[in-house]
Amino acid sequence: MEQPADEPQSTIDETEEWNRSLAHLIALTPSDVLARATTVGVAARFATATMREVAREVSAYADEGGQATTTSSLSSTLLEIAEDIAESPTPLDERTATTIGQRLHDLGFAETHRAISLDDLSRVATVALRQLWREFHRLAITRGWDSDLLGEVGETLLLVRQHVDRLITEGQQSAGKPPRDPHVVQDRLILALVREGNDNPEQWLDLAARCDAAHWELPDQLVVIRLHHDAATVRPLVPDTVLVDQISAPTRLIVPAPLSEATTDRLTAGLTKPRLAISTPVAPSDCASGDRWARRALELIDAGVLNPAPATWCDDHTALLWLHAEPEIRRRLVQEFLGPLLNEGPTTRISLAETMLAWLTTRDSAPVIAERLDVHAQTVRYRWRRLTELFGDQLRDPEFIGMVTLLLRATVPLWRSGDDADLEAFRNNR
Repeated sequence: MEQPADEPQSTIDETEEWNRSLAHLIALTPSDVLARATTVGVAARFATATMREVAREVSAYADEGGQATTTSSLSSTLLEIAEDIAESPTPLDERTATTIGQRLHDLGFAETHRAISLDDLSRVATVALRQLWREFHRLAITRGWDSDLLGEVGETLLLVRQHVDRLITEGQQSAGKPPRDPHVVQDRLILALVREGNDNPEQWLDLAARCDAAHWELPDQLVVIRLHHDAATVRPLVPDTVLVDQISAPTRLIVPAPLSEATTDRLTAGLTKPRLAISTPVAPSDCASGDRWARRALELIDAGVLNPAPATWCDDHTALLWLHAEPEIRRRLVQEFLGPLLNEGPTTRISLAETMLAWLTTRDSAPVIAERLDVHAQTVRYRWRRLTELFGDQLRDPEFIGMVTLLLRATVPLWRSGDDADLEAFRNNR
């Protein structure tokens, strides 16, 4: 079939090859390693370590003291790509590969305005992929991989490297050539809005230029919405002032604040089983934070931690979002405050936790709690006696009650779903 004039066959082939090579690299990574990588903070640590190496080898990314500059486009791009990979589905989907490719393209575009040379960016790619290679090499030693598997990883990394160079180069070459597709212009603006470091003057000027290109007036504050419906379904339901990301998954909307009730109503009425996760209003320089909150809220809805509703406002759940922003902190607090429950079997642990949460949040009588939990009142009384044996006078301590109530709200849905991470951590620390 003949290809459109503005989409040559070579470009299509290169895109497909990029998607395949990146997906293959993800497939070669052990599943438990990928599971740990989804922990918030792992991606940031990798990005920070890479920036330190870059600062040692590429002077354009070091300050006067030789330390890595953390406000550059490179710093935010490394973090965003690390998070994309950490949160990607397995096997890697085409949308995530496209998002990462667009970030690399935009890096080349943005750094052109900072007079960063293509040679410097190529050296950066070498450093970043060398960091990845070290991680794989360490895995090979600890897991006893044979040389064939490690060789396959090396070949795939080289192929990925070729496409990284291509995407960055294309970004640099397009710096003076605005794209014709208005949706592409909008996507580039969205990626610029949600990157870190937009309080940096250079990035702020770049953001302003992208707003002009998209004919979008930068508001004083904005709101980020995450939802599972695709961009083509959402776009007809929102006004032109709403930016609709056609790349990200889940779909991301950026809306000038305040978010109107009319826009929310159109979305909830026009979508099948709507689940909108809506950030608190933030300044444009904090859009990345707003996006993280909205994405985290949607993940908690999917996990059953937050009750599903047509629209969920992050402002109403700040404590839970804080607890789940760093899972390791939540796990440590669970061990400290809910340790007695972790000594119980799975069924008993969950039933005791549910009863404890129901009583702490309502202070209702045993018959009322029994009706809520669909058990006999005597069962509730037995469970409460057991909880009194486990926790004793702590159940009269207001500070303990406050912390445990929050922890139970964050944790009971995970235990119900079969998540054993808390139990494993408890056993490992005994």
